[in-house]
Amino acid sequence: MIIGDKMLVDNEEDIIFSDMLSLLNERSNKISDIKIWLFVVVNTARALIDSTNKDDLNKLVFDECCSVIEIQQNFDIIQGKYGKKFSSRKNPTYNYLCSIIAVFPDKTLTDDERTLIVQYNRVNEYLLYEL
Repeated sequence: MIIGDKMLVDNEEDIIFSDMLSLLNERSNKISDIKIWLFVVVNTARALIDSTNKDDLNKLVFDECCSVIEIQQNFDIIQGKYGKKFSSRKNPTYNYLCSIIAVFPDKTLTDDERTLIVQYNRVNEYLLYEL
């Protein structure tokens, strides 16, 4: 799998996280790379779940979604379910990540992108706490 110019292999979750952290530290208001956007949405959803109900972390998020709009709708459901108990709800970083998630244009996901979702679900560090 490739993100930017980097080739990724299985079990490189730490590298994925540090690469994404570096890219997002610039605080761009718009992300155009689907791979980066997928990481942001999966990672932010997992941060919500992890901070409110760790028992639900064993479920993969967005692994059955076939389009960006479907992921955005499911993210809204996750926000509704876990957001009320989420202590960082008013955190500027959380709001920044949510704004990136909300404005990505719809497209059908490829098989490679759906594979990335599964891989991103294995990352247990969260942008929310590191940006």
